[in-house]
Amino acid sequence: RRCPRQTQSELPFRNSPMKNIVFVTLLVLALPAAAAWPEQFSLYGIGAKSAPNKHGQWSFQSLNLEATGRTKWPFDWGLVFAPTHMTQPVDFFDTLHETESVRAASLSLLARKTFSQRGSVRPYIELSSGPIYASRRVPESTSHFNFISQAGVGVITNGHTPLIFGLRVFHISNAGYADSNPGINFTGLLFGLRLR
Repeated sequence: RRCPRQTQSELPFRNSPMKNIVFVTLLVLALPAAAAWPEQFSLYGIGAKSAPNKHGQWSFQSLNLEATGRTKWPFDWGLVFAPTHMTQPVDFFDTLHETESVRAASLSLLARKTFSQRGSVRPYIELSSGPIYASRRVPESTSHFNFISQAGVGVITNGHTPLIFGLRVFHISNAGYADSNPGINFTGLLFGLRLR
């Protein structure tokens, strides 16, 4: 018995957002290959709140494990893996004024420019972006899969175990992967240490 033939529209990934997701994920994993093997590892936490809007307000806490290496350009590339906990409204327009707990994890590509030493610290600026997957739809009724894009400033102290202090603003949205894409904007504080 012959299996029915798939039309082009039924083929896996054909004209599908999944094709873009796979491409972006592979790009995030492949680009650091242009850098040297990671020279530095950092561990830091981020606590953030979203700007309140018609969908309510979110809280965000993540633990970030970062590996960075130098490139031929005047900044460092890195990968950041971040297990995350969020609280969000249980309904799309926050009519119930109740929240639910959401677990998530992200993998982002990071670019950071560190400037010359100013006293006992070295200032930096940074950008990062990558996919984030959550145990619940974020926001509710949208998508489990999103992208997180971040920009930040901060300082790294000098010493045997350098500390990192920073401020980050970031945006989470599904980039049109789902029918609805309201997006969430956060502002958060970063604190941690450089392990090597």
